[in-house]
Amino acid sequence: MLKRTNNAIKKLDLTIERPVNQVEVEVNYSFNYAQLQYPSDSLQPGPIYYLTPRKCGLLGVYCEAFRRQVAYLVDEAMDTEKRANTVVSYVHHYIENHGINASMIHLNADNCTAEKKNNSFI
Repeated sequence: MLKRTNNAIKKLDLTIERPVNQVEVEVNYSFNYAQLQYPSDSLQPGPIYYLTPRKCGLLGVYCEAFRRQVAYLVDEAMDTEKRANTVVSYVHHYIENHGINASMIHLNADNCTAEKKNNSFI
């Protein structure tokens, strides 16, 4: 199955944004959501006092078929929190705009509640 998928992926014209016709392949998408603070100093010995670092949500989605990753950065001013609808919306946007129009997809995530264990993905 993997060999057939790799051969089908090699035949795709990756110069276009995404294939128009459905391709009879199975594709794996991996994604993870994290929260970062910036500015960040990895050598800082302790917490910063009297300063609150700015927070940024980061969702990375990776297509394992042709090794393309997109990172969605969400500033705390526009923060929608790490909820199921947020993650579903970003993954849907990635598949619609950057993904392969595959006949079957597999979604891989850690066991975070907002990412995988919700009714939208199940």
